[in-house]
Amino acid sequence: MNATNFTKRLDDIDILKGWAILLVVMGHSVPGDMISNMPSVLAWAYKWIYSFHMPLFMMASGFLFAYKGAKNTYGKFVSNKFKRLLLPYFIITLLVFIPKVILSHYALRPLQFSLSSLIESILYPRDNPILFFWFLPTLFIIFLAGPLWKRLGQLSFWTQAAFTFLLAVCYISQPFLNVRFLNLCGVIHYLIFFWIGCLLANNYQKLTDWLEKKTSFFILLALTVALNFIPGSDFTIRFIAAVIGILMSVSLAKQALKFNQQWLSFFGRYSYQIYLLSWFPQSLSVLLLYRILHWPFFIASLAMLISGIFIPILCAIGTNRYFSRFNIVIGQ
Repeated sequence: MNATNFTKRLDDIDILKGWAILLVVMGHSVPGDMISNMPSVLAWAYKWIYSFHMPLFMMASGFLFAYKGAKNTYGKFVSNKFKRLLLPYFIITLLVFIPKVILSHYALRPLQFSLSSLIESILYPRDNPILFFWFLPTLFIIFLAGPLWKRLGQLSFWTQAAFTFLLAVCYISQPFLNVRFLNLCGVIHYLIFFWIGCLLANNYQKLTDWLEKKTSFFILLALTVALNFIPGSDFTIRFIAAVIGILMSVSLAKQALKFNQQWLSFFGRYSYQIYLLSWFPQSLSVLLLYRILHWPFFIASLAMLISGIFIPILCAIGTNRYFSRFNIVIGQ
Protein backbone atom coordinates (compact mmCIF):
# COMPACT_ATOMS: atom_id res chain seq x y z
CA MET A 1 0.00 0.00 0.00
CA ASN A 2 1.39 3.41 -0.95
CA ALA A 3 1.83 6.35 1.42
CA THR A 4 -1.20 8.23 0.07
CA ASN A 5 -3.56 5.34 0.79
CA PHE A 6 -1.95 4.83 4.21
CA THR A 7 -2.62 8.48 5.16
CA LYS A 8 -6.12 8.41 3.73
CA ARG A 9 -7.07 5.36 5.74
CA LEU A 10 -5.78 6.87 8.97
CA ASP A 11 -7.72 10.06 8.19
CA ASP A 12 -10.83 7.90 7.88
CA ILE A 13 -10.24 6.40 11.31
CA ASP A 14 -9.48 9.80 12.90
CA ILE A 15 -12.80 11.09 11.59
CA LEU A 16 -14.51 7.93 12.80
CA LYS A 17 -12.99 8.25 16.27
CA GLY A 18 -14.00 11.92 16.37
CA TRP A 19 -17.58 10.99 15.51
CA ALA A 20 -17.55 8.16 18.07
CA ILE A 21 -16.23 10.30 20.94
CA LEU A 22 -18.78 13.02 20.25
CA LEU A 23 -21.51 10.39 20.51
CA VAL A 24 -19.99 9.07 23.75
CA VAL A 25 -19.84 12.52 25.36
CA MET A 26 -23.39 13.28 24.19
CA GLY A 27 -24.58 10.05 25.77
CA HIS A 28 -22.78 10.84 29.02
CA SER A 29 -24.29 14.33 29.06
CA VAL A 30 -27.62 12.90 30.23
CA PRO A 31 -27.32 11.47 33.77
CA GLY A 32 -29.68 8.65 34.62
CA ASP A 33 -32.08 10.76 36.70
CA MET A 34 -32.49 13.22 33.80
CA ILE A 35 -33.70 10.66 31.26
CA SER A 36 -37.28 10.55 32.51
CA ASN A 37 -37.50 14.35 32.12
CA MET A 38 -36.38 14.40 28.50
CA PRO A 39 -38.77 15.13 25.63
CA SER A 40 -39.56 12.00 23.62
CA VAL A 41 -37.47 13.15 20.64
CA LEU A 42 -34.37 13.54 22.83
CA ALA A 43 -35.09 10.24 24.56
CA TRP A 44 -35.14 8.53 21.16
CA ALA A 45 -31.87 10.27 20.16
CA TYR A 46 -30.32 9.02 23.40
CA LYS A 47 -31.43 5.46 22.56
CA TRP A 48 -30.09 5.85 19.01
CA ILE A 49 -26.65 6.94 20.25
CA TYR A 50 -26.43 4.03 22.68
CA SER A 51 -27.42 1.55 19.97
CA PHE A 52 -23.97 1.66 18.39
CA HIS A 53 -21.52 4.16 19.92
CA MET A 54 -19.55 1.68 22.08
CA PRO A 55 -19.58 -1.07 19.42
CA LEU A 56 -18.17 1.60 17.10
CA PHE A 57 -15.30 2.34 19.52
CA MET A 58 -14.56 -1.36 19.83
CA MET A 59 -14.65 -1.77 16.05
CA ALA A 60 -12.15 1.08 15.62
CA SER A 61 -9.80 -0.65 18.08
CA GLY A 62 -10.02 -3.89 16.12
CA PHE A 63 -9.51 -2.05 12.84
CA LEU A 64 -6.34 -0.34 14.04
CA PHE A 65 -5.00 -3.57 15.51
CA ALA A 66 -5.48 -5.49 12.25
CA TYR A 67 -4.33 -2.60 10.08
CA LYS A 68 -1.16 -1.71 11.95
CA GLY A 69 -0.34 -5.28 12.94
CA ALA A 70 1.71 -6.41 15.95
CA LYS A 71 5.17 -5.04 15.18
CA ASN A 72 6.66 -6.08 18.55
CA THR A 73 7.03 -9.34 20.41
CA TYR A 74 3.93 -10.49 22.25
CA GLY A 75 5.43 -9.45 25.61
CA LYS A 76 6.19 -5.95 24.34
CA PHE A 77 2.75 -5.71 22.76
CA VAL A 78 1.04 -6.59 26.05
CA SER A 79 3.32 -4.22 27.97
CA ASN A 80 2.39 -1.34 25.64
CA LYS A 81 -1.32 -2.08 26.00
CA PHE A 82 -0.94 -2.27 29.79
CA LYS A 83 0.66 1.18 29.86
CA ARG A 84 -1.92 2.68 27.52
CA LEU A 85 -5.07 1.12 28.98
CA LEU A 86 -4.53 -0.14 32.52
CA LEU A 87 -2.14 2.47 33.93
CA PRO A 88 -4.69 5.27 33.34
CA TYR A 89 -7.39 2.93 34.68
CA PHE A 90 -5.54 2.30 37.95
CA ILE A 91 -4.19 5.81 38.48
CA ILE A 92 -7.36 7.74 37.67
CA THR A 93 -9.48 5.33 39.73
CA LEU A 94 -7.24 5.95 42.74
CA LEU A 95 -7.39 9.72 42.21
CA VAL A 96 -11.17 9.73 41.90
CA PHE A 97 -12.06 7.28 44.66
CA ILE A 98 -11.88 9.56 47.72
CA PRO A 99 -13.55 12.61 46.07
CA LYS A 100 -16.35 10.28 44.86
CA VAL A 101 -16.79 8.94 48.40
CA ILE A 102 -16.96 12.46 49.82
CA LEU A 103 -19.57 13.51 47.23
CA SER A 104 -21.54 10.26 47.39
CA HIS A 105 -24.51 12.16 48.80
CA TYR A 106 -24.98 13.67 45.33
CA ALA A 107 -24.03 10.57 43.33
CA LEU A 108 -26.35 8.09 41.65
CA ARG A 109 -23.85 5.35 42.55
CA PRO A 110 -22.52 6.16 46.05
CA LEU A 111 -19.29 4.59 47.30
CA GLN A 112 -18.17 3.48 50.75
CA PHE A 113 -14.78 4.51 52.10
CA SER A 114 -13.11 1.12 52.56
CA LEU A 115 -10.29 -0.89 51.07
CA SER A 116 -12.72 -3.60 49.95
CA SER A 117 -14.80 -1.00 48.10
CA LEU A 118 -11.69 0.31 46.33
CA ILE A 119 -10.53 -3.18 45.33
CA GLU A 120 -14.03 -4.07 44.13
CA SER A 121 -14.18 -0.90 42.01
CA ILE A 122 -11.00 -2.03 40.25
CA LEU A 123 -11.74 -5.75 39.86
CA TYR A 124 -15.38 -5.19 38.92
CA PRO A 125 -15.11 -2.43 36.30
CA ARG A 126 -18.88 -1.86 36.13
CA ASP A 127 -18.62 -0.69 39.77
CA ASN A 128 -15.76 1.71 39.05
CA PRO A 129 -16.20 5.27 40.37
CA ILE A 130 -16.19 6.30 36.69
CA LEU A 131 -18.76 3.92 35.26
CA PHE A 132 -17.66 4.08 31.64
CA PHE A 133 -14.09 3.07 32.53
CA TRP A 134 -15.26 -0.53 32.12
CA PHE A 135 -14.07 -0.15 28.52
CA LEU A 136 -10.36 -0.04 29.48
CA PRO A 137 -9.83 -3.47 31.13
CA THR A 138 -12.36 -4.97 28.71
CA LEU A 139 -10.34 -3.86 25.69
CA PHE A 140 -7.08 -4.92 27.37
CA ILE A 141 -8.36 -8.48 27.86
CA ILE A 142 -9.48 -8.60 24.23
CA PHE A 143 -6.02 -7.46 23.15
CA LEU A 144 -4.48 -10.34 25.10
CA ALA A 145 -5.79 -12.58 22.31
CA GLY A 146 -3.68 -10.65 19.79
CA PRO A 147 -2.04 -13.72 18.20
CA LEU A 148 -5.47 -15.31 17.76
CA TRP A 149 -6.87 -12.27 15.94
CA LYS A 150 -3.81 -12.15 13.73
CA ARG A 151 -4.05 -15.84 12.88
CA LEU A 152 -7.79 -15.68 12.17
CA GLY A 153 -7.19 -12.85 9.72
CA GLN A 154 -5.08 -15.22 7.62
CA LEU A 155 -7.62 -18.05 7.43
CA SER A 156 -10.11 -18.84 4.70
CA PHE A 157 -13.34 -16.92 4.08
CA TRP A 158 -15.51 -19.75 5.41
CA THR A 159 -13.48 -20.14 8.59
CA GLN A 160 -13.77 -16.42 9.24
CA ALA A 161 -17.50 -16.54 8.48
CA ALA A 162 -17.97 -19.41 10.96
CA PHE A 163 -16.04 -17.54 13.65
CA THR A 164 -18.09 -14.39 12.99
CA PHE A 165 -21.29 -16.40 13.35
CA LEU A 166 -20.05 -17.91 16.64
CA LEU A 167 -19.27 -14.48 18.12
CA ALA A 168 -22.62 -13.12 16.93
CA VAL A 169 -24.39 -16.02 18.68
CA CYS A 170 -22.42 -15.24 21.87
CA TYR A 171 -23.58 -11.62 21.67
CA ILE A 172 -27.21 -12.53 21.10
CA SER A 173 -27.43 -15.38 23.63
CA GLN A 174 -25.37 -13.62 26.37
CA PRO A 175 -24.00 -16.87 27.90
CA PHE A 176 -21.89 -15.11 30.56
CA LEU A 177 -24.26 -12.26 31.38
CA ASN A 178 -23.70 -12.48 35.17
CA VAL A 179 -19.89 -12.84 35.15
CA ARG A 180 -19.01 -9.34 36.34
CA PHE A 181 -15.46 -10.09 37.52
CA LEU A 182 -13.06 -8.11 35.28
CA ASN A 183 -16.19 -7.44 33.21
CA LEU A 184 -15.76 -10.81 31.50
CA CYS A 185 -19.41 -10.62 30.43
CA GLY A 186 -18.49 -7.38 28.60
CA VAL A 187 -15.49 -9.04 26.99
CA ILE A 188 -17.71 -11.74 25.46
CA HIS A 189 -20.31 -9.12 24.59
CA TYR A 190 -17.90 -6.92 22.59
CA LEU A 191 -15.65 -9.53 20.97
CA ILE A 192 -17.81 -9.52 17.84
CA PHE A 193 -17.33 -5.79 17.26
CA PHE A 194 -13.56 -5.96 17.70
CA TRP A 195 -13.54 -8.81 15.19
CA ILE A 196 -15.73 -6.80 12.79
CA GLY A 197 -13.05 -4.10 12.97
CA CYS A 198 -10.42 -6.68 12.00
CA LEU A 199 -12.59 -7.82 9.08
CA LEU A 200 -13.11 -4.24 7.90
CA ALA A 201 -9.36 -3.60 7.96
CA ASN A 202 -8.63 -6.78 6.00
CA ASN A 203 -11.33 -6.08 3.40
CA TYR A 204 -11.29 -2.30 3.49
CA GLN A 205 -11.13 -1.48 -0.21
CA LYS A 206 -13.87 -3.92 -1.17
CA LEU A 207 -16.27 -2.46 1.37
CA THR A 208 -15.45 1.23 1.02
CA ASP A 209 -16.14 1.22 -2.70
CA TRP A 210 -19.79 0.84 -1.67
CA LEU A 211 -19.67 2.85 1.56
CA GLU A 212 -18.25 5.90 -0.25
CA LYS A 213 -21.54 6.38 -2.10
CA LYS A 214 -23.96 8.94 -0.68
CA THR A 215 -26.84 6.61 -1.42
CA SER A 216 -25.27 3.97 0.82
CA PHE A 217 -24.93 6.43 3.68
CA PHE A 218 -28.58 7.48 3.53
CA ILE A 219 -29.78 3.88 3.27
CA LEU A 220 -27.75 2.90 6.34
CA LEU A 221 -28.87 6.01 8.24
CA ALA A 222 -32.51 5.24 7.47
CA LEU A 223 -32.05 1.67 8.69
CA THR A 224 -30.50 2.77 11.99
CA VAL A 225 -33.39 5.17 12.52
CA ALA A 226 -35.99 2.52 11.69
CA LEU A 227 -34.41 -0.15 13.91
CA ASN A 228 -34.47 2.17 16.91
CA PHE A 229 -38.23 2.58 16.63
CA ILE A 230 -38.64 -1.13 17.35
CA PRO A 231 -39.71 -1.45 21.01
CA GLY A 232 -38.03 -3.78 23.48
CA SER A 233 -34.42 -4.85 23.89
CA ASP A 234 -34.11 -8.05 21.85
CA PHE A 235 -30.40 -8.78 21.42
CA THR A 236 -30.83 -9.82 17.80
CA ILE A 237 -32.27 -6.40 16.91
CA ARG A 238 -29.59 -4.71 19.01
CA PHE A 239 -26.86 -6.58 17.19
CA ILE A 240 -28.24 -5.68 13.76
CA ALA A 241 -28.66 -2.04 14.83
CA ALA A 242 -25.06 -1.92 16.12
CA VAL A 243 -23.59 -3.41 12.93
CA ILE A 244 -25.58 -1.08 10.69
CA GLY A 245 -24.66 1.87 12.93
CA ILE A 246 -20.99 0.95 12.52
CA LEU A 247 -21.29 0.75 8.72
CA MET A 248 -23.25 4.01 8.66
CA SER A 249 -20.46 5.68 10.69
CA VAL A 250 -17.76 4.38 8.33
CA SER A 251 -19.80 5.73 5.41
CA LEU A 252 -20.14 9.07 7.22
CA ALA A 253 -16.36 9.23 7.61
CA LYS A 254 -15.96 8.52 3.90
CA GLN A 255 -18.40 11.31 3.02
CA ALA A 256 -16.57 13.75 5.31
CA LEU A 257 -13.26 12.86 3.70
CA LYS A 258 -14.67 13.12 0.19
CA PHE A 259 -16.06 16.62 0.77
CA ASN A 260 -13.00 17.74 2.75
CA GLN A 261 -14.99 18.10 5.98
CA GLN A 262 -12.29 16.76 8.28
CA TRP A 263 -12.99 18.81 11.40
CA LEU A 264 -14.08 15.59 13.16
CA SER A 265 -10.52 14.30 12.84
CA PHE A 266 -9.40 16.98 15.34
CA PHE A 267 -11.61 15.40 18.01
CA GLY A 268 -10.51 11.98 16.82
CA ARG A 269 -6.87 12.76 17.59
CA TYR A 270 -7.87 13.54 21.20
CA SER A 271 -10.58 10.87 21.48
CA TYR A 272 -8.77 8.82 24.13
CA GLN A 273 -7.96 11.84 26.29
CA ILE A 274 -11.58 13.00 26.03
CA TYR A 275 -12.70 9.53 27.06
CA LEU A 276 -10.40 9.47 30.09
CA LEU A 277 -10.96 13.03 31.33
CA SER A 278 -14.50 14.01 30.34
CA TRP A 279 -15.97 12.59 33.56
CA PHE A 280 -14.37 15.36 35.64
CA PRO A 281 -15.88 18.47 33.98
CA GLN A 282 -19.13 16.64 33.27
CA SER A 283 -19.54 15.57 36.91
CA LEU A 284 -18.75 19.09 38.12
CA SER A 285 -21.26 20.57 35.68
CA VAL A 286 -24.13 18.26 36.67
CA LEU A 287 -23.35 18.57 40.38
CA LEU A 288 -23.24 22.35 40.39
CA LEU A 289 -25.88 23.24 37.80
CA TYR A 290 -28.43 20.43 38.15
CA ARG A 291 -28.19 18.97 41.63
CA ILE A 292 -27.25 22.07 43.67
CA LEU A 293 -28.56 25.05 41.66
CA HIS A 294 -31.44 23.06 40.12
CA TRP A 295 -31.09 24.61 36.68
CA PRO A 296 -33.11 23.06 33.82
CA PHE A 297 -31.67 19.75 32.67
CA PHE A 298 -31.03 20.92 29.10
CA ILE A 299 -28.75 23.73 30.32
CA ALA A 300 -26.84 21.31 32.54
CA SER A 301 -26.62 18.81 29.66
CA LEU A 302 -25.29 21.44 27.28
CA ALA A 303 -22.66 22.47 29.84
CA MET A 304 -21.71 18.80 30.30
CA LEU A 305 -21.38 18.33 26.56
CA ILE A 306 -19.21 21.40 25.92
CA SER A 307 -17.01 20.97 28.99
CA GLY A 308 -16.70 17.22 28.42
CA ILE A 309 -15.23 17.79 24.96
CA PHE A 310 -13.06 20.87 25.24
CA ILE A 311 -11.63 20.76 28.78
CA PRO A 312 -9.98 17.34 28.20
CA ILE A 313 -8.48 18.65 24.95
CA LEU A 314 -7.05 21.69 26.77
CA CYS A 315 -5.73 19.40 29.53
CA ALA A 316 -4.09 17.13 26.96
CA ILE A 317 -2.43 20.05 25.17
CA GLY A 318 -1.29 21.62 28.44
CA THR A 319 0.02 18.33 29.84
CA ASN A 320 1.96 17.62 26.66
CA ARG A 321 3.49 21.10 26.65
CA TYR A 322 4.24 21.70 30.32
CA PHE A 323 3.99 18.37 32.19
CA SER A 324 5.00 15.80 29.59
CA ARG A 325 6.15 13.32 32.25
CA PHE A 326 2.46 12.82 33.08
CA ASN A 327 1.45 12.09 29.47
CA ILE A 328 1.24 8.37 30.17
CA VAL A 329 -1.51 8.97 32.76
CA ILE A 330 -3.82 10.32 30.05
CA GLY A 331 -2.80 7.94 27.30
CA GLN A 332 -0.49 10.28 25.39
